[in-house]
Amino acid sequence: MSGKLIGSADIQKRVQEKHEGRVCLDESTYVKMKAKARFIDIEFGEWWARANSVVYGTGHPKRAILKEC
Repeated sequence: MSGKLIGSADIQKRVQEKHEGRVCLDESTYVKMKAKARFIDIEFGEWWARANSVVYGTGHPKRAILKEC
């Protein structure tokens, strides 16, 4: 196995920092960075995405639509 495993608590912290507390990780669904997990946006609800994408800034799809307007 390549790379080091990052724990769900560390991912949760990174997500909270990147998304200014608007997004949290459902830790029971987290397996690894490149696997999909369930995230919850406080305004738009849940969605599934790869953890690494959310850590680097990807948010709920509905939030992206608002940015375009």
